[in-house]
Amino acid sequence: KISPLDAEFGSYPVAELLESGNEADYFTNAENIRNYAYEIFIFVEAENQGLDAAYSALRSAVDALIDAFDADYTLSGVADGGIDAAPSSFSDFRGRGGKVAVAVITLKCHKTKVV
Repeated sequence: KISPLDAEFGSYPVAELLESGNEADYFTNAENIRNYAYEIFIFVEAENQGLDAAYSALRSAVDALIDAFDADYTLSGVADGGIDAAPSSFSDFRGRGGKVAVAVITLKCHKTKVV
């Protein structure tokens, strides 16, 4: 498995979605709820524009994505139990292509399943 921090991208900004686990729980006497967790990595080039500009671009991208999730909190009905989306970290690192800033959003999708 390749870490998203080891990936090389041709252009920025770029986002990558990775599944980070799932679990199930009792919901009602006729339904279970399945919880699917994902991490969304958003990468912005920081080598040329500098860290301040990169972090500003990241904050804007994170806000726009969280706003989109707020506007469609069931992902058009696919996650009928709703979703939880929240930024979990901001950092920067030096990759093969130079300095990169990254934000990670944790997305949890809740799906009911009739048993």
